[in-house]
Amino acid sequence: MTRREVSELTAMRLQLEPRALTLAAPHLMPPRFERPGSPAIRKACGKLIPGFLFALYRSSGSALLLSFIESLWLRCSPMFWGARWALLGSSLGRAPHRHKEITDALRQGHSDLAREFLVEEIRNAGEFLLEAMSFRKATA
Repeated sequence: MTRREVSELTAMRLQLEPRALTLAAPHLMPPRFERPGSPAIRKACGKLIPGFLFALYRSSGSALLLSFIESLWLRCSPMFWGARWALLGSSLGRAPHRHKEITDALRQGHSDLAREFLVEEIRNAGEFLLEAMSFRKATA
């Protein structure tokens, strides 16, 4: 991918993923939302980032929106392996994700706050990729 493609992909994620979370939030509110120590939450949080986020996005009820988000993730998935190793060796001090904060906010009924944490996570991921990864040259 080129730097521009990563920037564009991040911008699209910033539009689509918070929308999916907003649509999902009413279906995740207490008492239906999982408790902090529940096996379902531990299982989702133990997976790669897409596992946790897609568990939330599926609750949006929008198959079309979910397919757009999946397409974005598939587009950048080859880069994620390199990013994972770069992040593990990074001294940037950034949390790799905000899953606990998103989960806590949703559990407390604060979907706007959960959305803000998700936006922060996506922005941080995009900035990290642009700083840490090597990119192919753009062709004219």
